[in-house]
Amino acid sequence: MKIAILSDFHFGHAKFYEDSFLHAKRALEVASNSDLMILAGDLFDSRVPKQEVFAKSFELFAPISQKMNAKIISEHFDGTKSMHNTAIVAIPGTHERRPKEFVNAVEVLEKAGFLVSAHASKVFFEKNGEKIVVQGLGGVPEQFAKSALKTLNFQPVKNAFNIFVFHQTMQEFVPTNEEYFITKNDLPNGFDLYICGHIHWRREMEIYGKRLLIPGSTLVTQLRKNEMGEKGVIFYDTKTNNQHFEAIKTRPFYFAEMEFKNATPNEILEKCEAFIKEKISQDKPIIKIKLTGTLDKAIIDQNISFSQLLKYKNDAFIEIDKDFEISELKEQILYLQKIKEGQISIKEQGLQLLNDKIKEMGLKENEIHDFFEAISEGEKIEYAASLIRRILH
Repeated sequence: MKIAILSDFHFGHAKFYEDSFLHAKRALEVASNSDLMILAGDLFDSRVPKQEVFAKSFELFAPISQKMNAKIISEHFDGTKSMHNTAIVAIPGTHERRPKEFVNAVEVLEKAGFLVSAHASKVFFEKNGEKIVVQGLGGVPEQFAKSALKTLNFQPVKNAFNIFVFHQTMQEFVPTNEEYFITKNDLPNGFDLYICGHIHWRREMEIYGKRLLIPGSTLVTQLRKNEMGEKGVIFYDTKTNNQHFEAIKTRPFYFAEMEFKNATPNEILEKCEAFIKEKISQDKPIIKIKLTGTLDKAIIDQNISFSQLLKYKNDAFIEIDKDFEISELKEQILYLQKIKEGQISIKEQGLQLLNDKIKEMGLKENEIHDFFEAISEGEKIEYAASLIRRILH
């Protein structure tokens, strides 16, 4: 069976709103030339998308939801028949994560009949006698990922091609000192193919003698150097175990690291402007420049003005990241940089503190997560209150 693998559309992205739909449209059109399509999370950029974002996503899925050739034969552990006849299967990502009492954006697409969610479930597909089973774990807070994998205890199904899809950070691809980030050894054994969303650049590795594929995003969002590669769709053939990648047209993205030694503002601005002028094109590219090194002793980092680069604002999306060394502030700068680059989530910091304080008081980890999510949503206060009552009693 020919499988198309995609991830991280980020519909409705605040800065690259139109690109999120345009790039996804191109990717979905390419992917529709398959028997089965797997979407590995973060289809939306926010937990509760606006109606306009949902409407645009419906327009994209409607023409292709019935194009693939595989037929869904059941969508639950007990073999319950699906109410939808679609060969698109997805999981929610970290951007769509909501408490279990709430409906997430992927479930909205499922209820509309455009796809089937494989989160914490098994979905069975068939074509010409070949059976494929997709199981998935949607994005959960990083510190709960290992326990979620153990609790759900995913097991492959006999006499079928088994796929496990998940949406988490992996230590092998995003180096970190945090022990709670999962590694390949935390994933369930025995599956024929593993698919990971969340990481925005295309990668692959071997796990338990099988392939783990990361399709990457269709949209540049984090403006990291790794995102300069091509965006598109991975196709995988379950009969031959061969794969190939088909790129789509996207807005160009250029990343430059410029290191200076005792530099003056004029030196820095001249080098930045030269790079911007070189990369400008009709496609209005995204340009990220990371400045490092040291400044002239008489200059303070914060006083460098980049206002003269504003004349290029209609020709390119430009972001300047200053990381000049100031020894007494270095630790704070590194910490803030990690937050900015998404390595440390403000929300997850709060979640970790909450977890440390009340775990010993009787709540399970998943209940702590639901409590925090309910509070942050600002809805269903009674649900959050019921969890508080459990702590007190």
